[in-house]
Amino acid sequence: MSTEEQKRPAEKKGQAGSAEGSAKDLASEDAGAQLLDVGLCTEHQRPFEAICSQCKTYPDFPPRRLVCPSCVMFGPQHKQHPVIDLQEGLKQLRTELYSQLERGKLKVEYTESVLLDIRQAILTCDQMKNKLVNGINESFTKLIKSIKARKAELLGEIDKYFEAERTKIVANEEVWKQKQKLCQDLLRLNNSTATDAELLQNSRYVFESIGKLNEPIKFQEMKLINSLNDSLIISAAAVKYVEPKEQKEPPEDEDEQKPKDIDINLHELILMLGRYMEISEYKSLQYKA
Repeated sequence: MSTEEQKRPAEKKGQAGSAEGSAKDLASEDAGAQLLDVGLCTEHQRPFEAICSQCKTYPDFPPRRLVCPSCVMFGPQHKQHPVIDLQEGLKQLRTELYSQLERGKLKVEYTESVLLDIRQAILTCDQMKNKLVNGINESFTKLIKSIKARKAELLGEIDKYFEAERTKIVANEEVWKQKQKLCQDLLRLNNSTATDAELLQNSRYVFESIGKLNEPIKFQEMKLINSLNDSLIISAAAVKYVEPKEQKEPPEDEDEQKPKDIDINLHELILMLGRYMEISEYKSLQYKA
């Protein structure tokens, strides 16, 4: 047997040993990958075995989408996408974590500085809101106080006015109640049961009563408040017009019809409310008295 023929079986044996070693290495890698239990795919109910290197949660970072074999073969989102195994994905994740740690992104101080700024913004937002709310409450408290004061003033004026008119009417009523009594007294004296002596004794009262009853009936006039003007009277001296923002000039007829905005501050408005609902009309009525 020649030397070359003796070498050939040895080479074949070496190649077989090398192939066996590679298979063992692959089996070892597969076993390591199998040890990574990262859960089941909710769509296909198969274990996640790879990471899609095309679909990313964030564009600037390595892939993060776990996939199962069915996702890559049949899934509409990852079908025929390139993938990497879990070990490679784990390596990338650890590399990224280390990079973020070196950059200080994982330190408490990094997030705390941003949180302090955010909390200051929240505080400023709340302070500005409270300032406006307090201003609104203060302004409307003044307006409500002014309206209540005007209401009390109006009710007082109305009550005083009508009470004076009523007093006059009641006085006339008393006069005619007295005349009614005179009628009753004269009827009693004129009664057949009254004696001549009693009639003569009351002759003066009889003639005075007859005189009062024969006084001409007069018509008394009363002037009553009939209505109030519920429009808010705006003083021309306290008003300033607000010019509208620059815009294309409208036709002349539109410009004449367009109302102008009026700027009235709180103090001026309170003064105007002090004149709200003034008397606008009286009604005269007559009655016998």
